[in-house]
Amino acid sequence: MKTNIKSLIMASLFLGLAASCGSKKTVASADVPKPAPSKLNCSTSNSYSNNIKGLIDLHCAKSCHSASKHADGIDLSTYDMLKEEAIKPRFMAAIKHQMLATPMPLKAAKLSDSTIQVIECWIINGMVN
Repeated sequence: MKTNIKSLIMASLFLGLAASCGSKKTVASADVPKPAPSKLNCSTSNSYSNNIKGLIDLHCAKSCHSASKHADGIDLSTYDMLKEEAIKPRFMAAIKHQMLATPMPLKAAKLSDSTIQVIECWIINGMVN
């Protein structure tokens, strides 16, 4: 039942954001909504340049979401572009293969739980560059 409630909350957030996607605005890191507390141990601080860039390049940016390809209009090739996408609930929902999100990476196996945790903790800890 807990999973169903989480799914409903994520779906509501996704639909609310989808309705407001007409305009792009830059979001200050202080304005970034933090995901709900989870069972993650995010005590280790990850940074984009040391931990995240390599993962995103390997699994996302080089194949589909690059500066030249940007599938579905999503370019994850730079820190600022990734940060803009990572604040959207659909970002983690897609990586986690949750309902109402297109599973990412597309037509590939789900990322390992440890890789997903590194990305999620990076977001929770403020998306340090």
